[in-house]
Amino acid sequence: MAILPNEVSLTIDLVPVSGWVIWVMLRGKRVSKSVRLFISSKRNIPHSQSMSVPPDDLNVICAAGGILWRTSSAGRELKIIRRTRYGLEWALPKGKVDSGESWTTAALREVAEETGCTARIGLYGGGQVYLVQGVPKVVLYWNMELISEGPVADTKEVVETRWVSAREASSLLTHTSERALLPRGFGFSS
Repeated sequence: MAILPNEVSLTIDLVPVSGWVIWVMLRGKRVSKSVRLFISSKRNIPHSQSMSVPPDDLNVICAAGGILWRTSSAGRELKIIRRTRYGLEWALPKGKVDSGESWTTAALREVAEETGCTARIGLYGGGQVYLVQGVPKVVLYWNMELISEGPVADTKEVVETRWVSAREASSLLTHTSERALLPRGFGFSS
């Protein structure tokens, strides 16, 4: 699928500088010297570990989401959503981090709102960075395991949810950057 107009191809490199740091790179150049997210001294971030969000004055949109997995008779499946906000698109559940909220709390909340599922958070699954009207947006994802499923709370934005195999998700997900996260989902650890 083609890159949408507001999606810019970026790379995220983890660099050890007093702990792991995500440097946001745009076409090989730093978006901003101050756009750094100090996430943890460990590469695999457990749920109990708090992560700081950059101050609001950095003008970075922070969002968190989940790669929600279950085991069914069909094998391992993940939940994807069809949202209307930016046109009909298939996506992983995600949303903005609220003020004072940790990344992992936001990820669990957004998954619950957009899928109707409660989940157990697992290992850090990856991230993506793109521009929204010229402002960098950083989205961090965690692998999650389904605990229970109920009705979707956010019916204004989410019109459909679907359990699919990783292979099917690869063909349905609208954004290349989200499809690239899928192989990491098989590393869920309890």
